[in-house]
Amino acid sequence: MNAKKKVDRAHPLYAEYLAKCEILFRNYTEKIETERAKYPEWQGLDHPSDPVVRLLERERDVKFKALQKEFDFLFSDHEC
Repeated sequence: MNAKKKVDRAHPLYAEYLAKCEILFRNYTEKIETERAKYPEWQGLDHPSDPVVRLLERERDVKFKALQKEFDFLFSDHEC
């Protein structure tokens, strides 16, 4: 079970962590939007790009978890 942790926003490396997160999510948002744009007229459920988008989301999530692990010292179970 994952416990919700607090992030130490006052830590000097928090800005670096936040910047890396923003870059990661921006890059994957662009990739996902590019995939969806291949079918501009699609109006229904089960978008044709869904399999590729799911793979991109999984890839992004793995990289995000690695980033959280790299900066694990920023997270704690108690108030910061």
